[in-house]
Amino acid sequence: MNQNKYIELQMLSSEIQQLQQQLQHADKQIAELRKLEEVLTDFSKAEPGTETLSALGNGIFAKSKIENTKEVVMAVGANISVTKPVEDAKKVITNQISETEKVAHELEKAMSKSIAKAQHLQQELQSEAHKCGDNCTNHINH
Repeated sequence: MNQNKYIELQMLSSEIQQLQQQLQHADKQIAELRKLEEVLTDFSKAEPGTETLSALGNGIFAKSKIENTKEVVMAVGANISVTKPVEDAKKVITNQISETEKVAHELEKAMSKSIAKAQHLQQELQSEAHKCGDNCTNHINH
């Protein structure tokens, strides 16, 4: 009986770790999306002709001038990009933030449930070990 509980406790521990990693990933995504939302707001306030740095790749930039501050080009998947008004792009980002926050909330609920289950199992195992006392030790040693 105890062995099954130990196995279940180990499985719950693994599940909690996975949920924590997923939650950290969701939190990181939310932070990145909020930053993007800020950048879009700042971008829309810039004057045409404003000099900026354009990312070319990982840590590589080129000096450039902004020609149009009312529209952006957004990737929509499968190597397809579309031109959208900045406000529409911000709405897409806001929706992505909302959806990711919902996922994070569900992950938090699942993690709380798993933690409570693990704590309950730990208490059961400790209680059984306490009840067992020296008898268990004597059986194990002999």
